Amino acid sequence: MLVTERICRILRTPGGDVVASDAVGRIHLLDPDLNVLRSSPVNRSTTPFYAVLLAGDWVVGRDKLGNIARWDVRTLEMTHWIETRSASDEAGLWEDEEPSLTISRGIVELDGNIYANNGFMQVVVLDLESFSVVDVRSSPSGDVPIEWMCVDLPDVHAVTDKQGNLYLGDLRTNSFPTTLSLDEDANLHRVRYDRLHHRFWVIQDEGSGETALISNGVVTVTPDGRVDQEERFALDDIECLEISGDGTRVYAAGFDGVIEEFDNSGPELRRTRCIGPFSHQVSDLALADDGSIYVLCQNGVLTRIDGAGRVLAQLDFTPHCLWDVDRITTGPDQHAVLHFASDHGVVSAVPTSCKVGPPTLSVVSTLQTGLGFSRRVRTFSDGDGVVIGRSGTVARYGDGGIRWAHPVGGIVHDLSVSADEARVAIAANCGAFELRAADGGQLARHDIDGSPVWACSYLDGGDLVLSTRAGRSVVLTPDRQVRLRFEIGDFPKRMWQHSERTLTVTGGGGIRQFDLTTGELIAHFRESLSNTAENAIFHHGFVYVVTYDSQLAVFREEGEFLGVLEGVLPDFPKALTILPHPSGVDHLVVGGRGGYLSTFRLSEDGTPVPTSTTWLRDVGASVPTSYPVRRHAS
Repeated sequence: MLVTERICRILRTPGGDVVASDAVGRIHLLDPDLNVLRSSPVNRSTTPFYAVLLAGDWVVGRDKLGNIARWDVRTLEMTHWIETRSASDEAGLWEDEEPSLTISRGIVELDGNIYANNGFMQVVVLDLESFSVVDVRSSPSGDVPIEWMCVDLPDVHAVTDKQGNLYLGDLRTNSFPTTLSLDEDANLHRVRYDRLHHRFWVIQDEGSGETALISNGVVTVTPDGRVDQEERFALDDIECLEISGDGTRVYAAGFDGVIEEFDNSGPELRRTRCIGPFSHQVSDLALADDGSIYVLCQNGVLTRIDGAGRVLAQLDFTPHCLWDVDRITTGPDQHAVLHFASDHGVVSAVPTSCKVGPPTLSVVSTLQTGLGFSRRVRTFSDGDGVVIGRSGTVARYGDGGIRWAHPVGGIVHDLSVSADEARVAIAANCGAFELRAADGGQLARHDIDGSPVWACSYLDGGDLVLSTRAGRSVVLTPDRQVRLRFEIGDFPKRMWQHSERTLTVTGGGGIRQFDLTTGELIAHFRESLSNTAENAIFHHGFVYVVTYDSQLAVFREEGEFLGVLEGVLPDFPKALTILPHPSGVDHLVVGGRGGYLSTFRLSEDGTPVPTSTTWLRDVGASVPTSYPVRRHAS
C-alpha cells in the first residue's frame, strides 16, 4: 500500500505506530518504519483534517470547514460524520452565514468529551463514545479561529488563536480569565505543558514587539499567566513543538526547515543543537520512545531520524509542486513555452488550444537542478531561464542543463530579472543580491536594516524594489541610491511592476498596489480572503487571487469584490498564468502543491468556470541518508 497524497499531520499511537492525515481527508496507519498498515476509505469530502486527535479506540478530526469525523483506530473505518452546520448554534450566526475555511489544529479530549471549533468559530462539545453534540458555546477567542488547545495541566487549560493570543482557564466551564498577546497578529501554532518546570511552552509565527516579522521563537508562560522567558531564533513561522517523555528535551521546528533542540533539564531556555536543514519547511514532529524523531515536511516527505540526524526510515512518497511559472515565446511561429518551477527543478510545457474543450499542456522537457525545490523561475528571450532553489543557490539553465550556479546561502525567497536581461536580483534571508545574468558574478549586495528580504522586483527604468519580511520597502535608483521608502503593512510573498507607476505586492493581508512615485497605497484587494494571498493575476479588468486556504477569489480592478471559489483547487495554489484561446474566451491556469494544473474558462463577467485538472510530474530526488547536526555554543 502507498500514500499517494501529501501528509498534513502526524501522531504517534501508544503502541509506537504513526497515525497520519492526508490532503484529501484520508487517515493512514503507519508502522514505526513508516510502512502503510492500512488506510481509511475515500472520504465523502476531500477537505483535509489538520486537527486530529487519538482518544482511546478512536481517531477524531476536524476538517478545514469545521466538519467533525470519527474513525475506528483499529480498522480506520469512519463511524461518524457531523456537518459543521448541524454542530452549530444557529442563534449565534449571521443570516445566510457560511462556514469559514480554517486550517485549525485545535482539538482535545477532556473527561470523555471532545472540544473543537466548528466552522463558525463556536466551540462544539461532543461525547466521545456516542459522538452526540453535548453543547455549542461561544469561543474564548471570539470570532477569531482557535489554533490549538492544551489540557495537559488538569486545572489550567491553554487555548491559542490565529491572532497571537493565549487564553488560560477552564474548558469545562468555558472560563478563561487570563489572556496574553504573545505574537504580533499571527498564529500560535502549538502549546505544550512542561511538567518539569510547571510552565507552558508557546511557539510564535511572527514574534512581537520591536522584532516582530524580523525574528520569532518560543515563549514560556507560567500557569498564572506570567511570561517566564523568550528565545528568538527563527526567521519564519514555527509550526510545531514537542517535549520528550522525560521532559528533558524540547524540539521546535518550522518554515526555516530545521529542528531546534533545547536542553530542558534546567529552567533556563538553552538551545543545544540544530538538526537540518531538511528538504522543505518542517510542518509537524512526533517523538518516539527511543529518542528518534518523526519529521514531516510541508511537501509530504516523512522521515524518521535518530539523534545524530541519520535517516532510519522514510515514507514511500514523491513530492510534487508547481511553485511558479513564466512564459516565453520562441521560433518563427512565436509558440509559447511555459517554464514551471517544480519541487525538483524545472518542467517545461507547451500549451495547445482545442476548438472544443479546455487547452491542454504537453511536457517537452524536465530539468532536475539538484538545488532542492525551485521557488521562482524567470525566463530570458533566448530560451534560457533562472531559478532559485531551497539550497540557497541561484542557477541559470538552458537546453544543455545548468549554465552557472551562484550560492547565496541560507533561504532565498524571490527573484527578478532586469528589463535588459543583464541583471538578476535575489531576495534572501541574508539580504538582497544582484548578479550578472551572463555568468552569475555578484554585482552588489543590499541590506535593509539587517532584516530578511522576502521580495524584489526590477522596474522598467532600472530601479530595484526590495521588501523585508516586515514589509519595510525601498526603491533603489539605477546607481543604487535610496529614492523612496514605504511600508507594505504586512509580509510580502511576490511583487512586480504592474504599470509605469504601480507596484503590485502579494502576501499577508491580501493584494496591495502602491504608487511608485510616492509609496502611497492606492489599491487593496482583501475581502473574503481567509489566509495569505500567495499570488494574483490581472486580466481584462479583473483580478484573480489565490490564497493558502486554496481559495480562488475574483475582484474588479476598480476594487469591487465579485466572489470566491472554495474547494475547487486540490491543494495549496502557487503558480498563475493565462492561456489565450482562439475563441476569444481565455483560460486561467492555477498550479500548486501536488503538481496539479487546474484550468478555468473565464466568462465575460469575470467568473472562472472549472474545466479541467491535469498533473505534471517530474522525477523525484532521493532522500539524504542523514541531515546535518550543529551544536550551539554553550
